Amino acid sequence: MAEILDLYNQYRQHLKGQTIERGNKLDEGTFHLVAHVCIFNQQGEMLIQQRKYDKKLWPGLWDFSAAGAVMQGETSNIAAQREIKEELDLDFDLTKMRPQLSMTFPFGFDDVYLIQAEVQLNDIHIEKDEVEDIRFAGREEILTLIEKEKFINYKPGLIELIFDFVESGNDGMYQ
Repeated sequence: MAEILDLYNQYRQHLKGQTIERGNKLDEGTFHLVAHVCIFNQQGEMLIQQRKYDKKLWPGLWDFSAAGAVMQGETSNIAAQREIKEELDLDFDLTKMRPQLSMTFPFGFDDVYLIQAEVQLNDIHIEKDEVEDIRFAGREEILTLIEKEKFINYKPGLIELIFDFVESGNDGMYQ
C-alpha cells in the first residue's frame, strides 16, 4: 500500500489537497513533515535503534529512538506516537504533546519529541523489517558513533542540544 504524505509550503502552511507518494521527488517549493522521537531513561541515556541493513536510506546506521514521515491527515505528534508503536511496540500518548524542537531540512520540516520514561530493553519488541538492534547510549557514545560514521550524520550540535535539554529537566518533555 502506498504511503501518501501531505505537502506544505516554505512557511509550513498545509497545501490543502496536495499530496505525494512517499519516495517520489517533491516539486520545488513543496515540503513534507517528519517526526523523530528520543526516549531517555532515568540515567540520561537515549534509546537508539540500528536501522536494518537493507533500508534504502542510512542502512545499518544507528538513529534516534524512532522516526518516520508524517502521513496524510496526521499531525507530527500522532505520527511520532505511531512510529514508537510500529518500531518499538511501546505505547505513549502524545496526542496533547508539542515537539520540543522543530527544524527544517532541504525537503521539509522535522519535529523532535523528547520522552523520559523508565523503559527496559526486554520490554521492547522491535519491528524486524525496520530495526536491526536497540540499546541505550549516552551523549559521548552517540557523538563517537557519528564521528565513526556509524550513526546518521546529525550535526554534533543537535545531539548536544537534545542532551542539554533533557539534562535541564525541561517541563515540556513527556514524563
